[in-house]
Amino acid sequence: MSTELLEVLDVAVIGAGASGVGVGMALKDFGVERFAILEREFIGASFERWPKEMRFITPSFTSDQFGFLDYNAVGLRASPAFILKKEHPSGKEYAGYLRRVATQFDLPVWEQIAVESVTPIKQAEGFEIETSKGVIQALFVIWAAGEFQYPNLLPFPGAEFCRHSSRVESWKEVAGDDFIVIGGGESGADAAIHLAEAGKHVYLLDADPPWEMNESDPSLTLSPFTRGRINEAFKSGNIEFIARAEVLGVGQNGSRYRVFCNDNYKFDTPEPPILATGFMGFRFGRTAGWPRRAVIMPGSAHTLRNEPFTSAPRA
Repeated sequence: MSTELLEVLDVAVIGAGASGVGVGMALKDFGVERFAILEREFIGASFERWPKEMRFITPSFTSDQFGFLDYNAVGLRASPAFILKKEHPSGKEYAGYLRRVATQFDLPVWEQIAVESVTPIKQAEGFEIETSKGVIQALFVIWAAGEFQYPNLLPFPGAEFCRHSSRVESWKEVAGDDFIVIGGGESGADAAIHLAEAGKHVYLLDADPPWEMNESDPSLTLSPFTRGRINEAFKSGNIEFIARAEVLGVGQNGSRYRVFCNDNYKFDTPEPPILATGFMGFRFGRTAGWPRRAVIMPGSAHTLRNEPFTSAPRA
């Protein structure tokens, strides 16, 4: 790490994803001149890593001329629907949109520069930002790094035997025919849908099943876009819902995996379970009032074995 002073800024924005590019547009609109967007890889890097089949659940629509902002826009005069001609863009398409916006609005994005620490400057205003290329000083720092790059990989004992949904390049290319997806929110439902469409059998587990929720809070229930798709996928018979199944841990025995749930329910699978357990950041507690008893749909339980597993949930 270099200690050379690279720049003195008014504002340093960390991250060149949707938030970072959007903040950059806002700073330009407010007339801020001395700012930079610091990106350790390239613009839209996290979106490029989405599974190929994943799409935005919010629809884009070219409504700028009516004074309404496109749901997926990062700022005014930057509608993804107009630029991409897509209602539900993929991650790769959206990354291209962000790069086009950054170019069109001449945003000062510094790529390939990793932020290593941010420290308040003693006895002075502002912050000192240590990066892979030197030190930057800024009066204000805006963290816009997002959460996709920080998946929740260890939500319970034995999670190291699982595969996080964010680490999958394509659901159609995943080897195997029988899967357990842990977490029934948007990521888990999306994984189950694409696996089912590829002809694979899926058990979708959740302690507080979003598919049963009738809430206006989108963090507690599935979007209309996802509900419609999962209803269609369910007709194939390839998805089985396991509600109020709280996963306590995962074990491995040779080439098989066992998911331990509340009420002593256990599920075996030949493939590593899929973690759809979200990302590190603010986490809401469980919804009050839901029973802790697992409800198993007919035909959902695998035949259980008695062999010892290499990992078991702690009491």
